[in-house]
Amino acid sequence: EVNADIPTLPDFTKEFLHYVRDVKKKRSWKKDEVTLRHMVEFFGNKLLSQILPKDIDDYKLHMLNNGYKPASVNRELACLKYLYNLAIRRKRFFSINPVSEVEYFDEGEGITRVLTSAEEERLLSNAPPVLAGIVMMALNTGLRKMEILSLKWDYIDLGKNLIILPQTNTKVKKTRVIPNNSLVRTI
Repeated sequence: EVNADIPTLPDFTKEFLHYVRDVKKKRSWKKDEVTLRHMVEFFGNKLLSQILPKDIDDYKLHMLNNGYKPASVNRELACLKYLYNLAIRRKRFFSINPVSEVEYFDEGEGITRVLTSAEEERLLSNAPPVLAGIVMMALNTGLRKMEILSLKWDYIDLGKNLIILPQTNTKVKKTRVIPNNSLVRTI
């Protein structure tokens, strides 16, 4: 039978997680693990070849009905698409990626929100002292948590008042240059 060598979703999930964790060294592999747990719960022990675009559309609705936002569902679809692409590359699946035949949700523009002065004060007054410097850095630079936590002196140019994050330390894998103000310089 043609399906004899095609793995089930739970079986290929293990192979996929090994790949993203140990080979690709993807920092967000734990998120993929949670995503694929949702999918295994929904699709059960189906072979990869038994999951059709209609089934994926049903999954999308299931997630929306369980309180997930369109953007979160889209991230889950992207993970499943990546899984199928790996299965195709490894000759474990021999058809068109079913996720490529499913429409992603429109996410809109997203929300840009800036804290008011009162909100900043409330945040800082409730932050434990050990986190106050990190919170102040975030508020004054726009750096992400992991960018702040992985800062090294090599990235800081006090002469030009800049933080230069190498592409290996940014979410979007591009070098970022962030100007410092006097408060950041003090921190």
